Amino acid sequence: MGTRTAATVVLSAALTLAACGGATSAGPAATTEAPVSVSGALTITSHLGYAGDSDTAGNPCTGMGGMRDIGRGTPVRVATDAGATLALGALGEGVTTDELGCRFPFTVPGVTLGEGAFFQVEVGGRGVVRVERADVLGGTIALTL
Repeated sequence: MGTRTAATVVLSAALTLAACGGATSAGPAATTEAPVSVSGALTITSHLGYAGDSDTAGNPCTGMGGMRDIGRGTPVRVATDAGATLALGALGEGVTTDELGCRFPFTVPGVTLGEGAFFQVEVGGRGVVRVERADVLGGTIALTL
């Protein structure tokens, strides 16, 4: 293979890698990861923090008193570990649990995770909770007030 042919093959391979999302000497590849839905639940564990019939699991409930800001529609934010917002969602309808709590499920669609190992989840203005990537992908985010 002559010098010109070898140079053409190397350039062709570099262009193919760039077109496929691979890294080249021009810099790292752009993230082409498909967005995911992030799911979990927030549970109010103090009976003084929610209103609802707690005698039987599955009854409707909502936050009250110092937790009256927690209820269906309360914003849920998923962010990078540095705090950049990735996507927004909201709490679903609260239901009582067997453990005398009020559980609010949530799903935040359209989250592109990138390469991060940790992420932040925030419900309303209650502060952020740092969660691991495996929990984000596994739908096992369990937050408690």
